[in-house]
Amino acid sequence: MQKNNQGSKVILPPGTIGIIGGGQLGRMMAVAAKQMGYQIVVLDPTPNCPTAQLADQQITAAYDDMDAIKQLAECSDVVTYEFENVDLEAAAYMEQQGKLPQGAFALEVTQNREREKKIMREADLPIPNFSIVTNGRACEDALKHISFPSVIKTCSGGYDGKGQIKIRAEEDAKEAIHFAEQNEHCIIEEWVSFDKEISVIFTRSQSGEITFFPIAENDHKEHILYQTTVPASVSEIVKEKAIHAAGVLANQMNIVGTFAIEMFVKDETVYLNEMAPRLITQAIIR
Repeated sequence: MQKNNQGSKVILPPGTIGIIGGGQLGRMMAVAAKQMGYQIVVLDPTPNCPTAQLADQQITAAYDDMDAIKQLAECSDVVTYEFENVDLEAAAYMEQQGKLPQGAFALEVTQNREREKKIMREADLPIPNFSIVTNGRACEDALKHISFPSVIKTCSGGYDGKGQIKIRAEEDAKEAIHFAEQNEHCIIEEWVSFDKEISVIFTRSQSGEITFFPIAENDHKEHILYQTTVPASVSEIVKEKAIHAAGVLANQMNIVGTFAIEMFVKDETVYLNEMAPRLITQAIIR
């Protein structure tokens, strides 16, 4: 388990919350925070981004601009991030300054599919079979030991169906080998013919208390989330399995804040897919 060395403290209004990333999730965070009386500072490279429209201040800079990161730290009582594509060096700096109560570890894991899957496997959670490959020859060897269909993905940088291709049959091996040669660090996973995708979202405090939100059911169009229905139409058995798996992973990673885990459901079996930090800092502003 990764230990979080951030001090336990409560930030009261009108304290300032810094947000790295100014998209729609940051905007929703800002709406709730402003209603509670907090000040908001957002760092995002896009002027007048969705979060900035509600924030008290925007620092317009790249996520890896360390001067901007230091400015954000100076004017914020606490800092969070709205998505996983945040610069790790910047997150580590915030953690060192005592401004990032959730720490940088969850961010480091969710940026890398290999680390995600290995942590899930170490926790003995249900996941599809997978192999890590770093070149075309390794990919060719791995495909001899994995069933079809399967999927090859980049270990970092992919989202919404980008950075991956489906390997439907042995005839697609050549394309997969070329993909591995181009992208080097990849993961090959057995394809799960799932009935539906669900998300378990929870908030975990620094003391380890977990509150689970109702399970969500996700529908996609062209690999992009189209509609989410809450609560999900799943059996009590699936619900129990999903919440149990999420709780195990939350404790394994010592998550602080709000976090989402995407899962596939096939009959009444649950397979963990990916993690998504939604690390709103309820743990320290309540």
